[in-house]
Amino acid sequence: MITIKKITADNWYACTLLEPTEEQRVLFPAPAVFWLAEAAYCGMNALALYAEKNIVGFAVYAIDPEDEHYWIMAFMIDRRYQSKGYGRFGMQELVKHIHNEHQCEVIRLGHRPNNERAAQLYASLGFTEINQTEYEVIRQLSFE
Repeated sequence: MITIKKITADNWYACTLLEPTEEQRVLFPAPAVFWLAEAAYCGMNALALYAEKNIVGFAVYAIDPEDEHYWIMAFMIDRRYQSKGYGRFGMQELVKHIHNEHQCEVIRLGHRPNNERAAQLYASLGFTEINQTEYEVIRQLSFE
């Protein structure tokens, strides 16, 4: 249902047009163009999420040199494509991609404590909470 492609000269602009809902802007304040620039200049991997020929979202991930784990830095489904299962399928494909590309044993991500939708999705996919601060919940998926 979802395919993943690297963000290239052919699809980067379409990714910059992806937006969260108004309510989600508090949870996801940085626009897609920020994440694409950071990925390009900070050694991160940026991926477009496609449903057939439509870009429905994007993801950014990288290895953390301090803990040597792969982290999903950003994951977003455009407001026009939400509530259609693309978030779940997209995250499943992203996890497979990272695991298969890098043979990693752990993938981590963070989300805001008040982002219940993300918390439920990540927990249902096997990400367990390993730490929480006032600003962020850290979750981990282990393949060990």
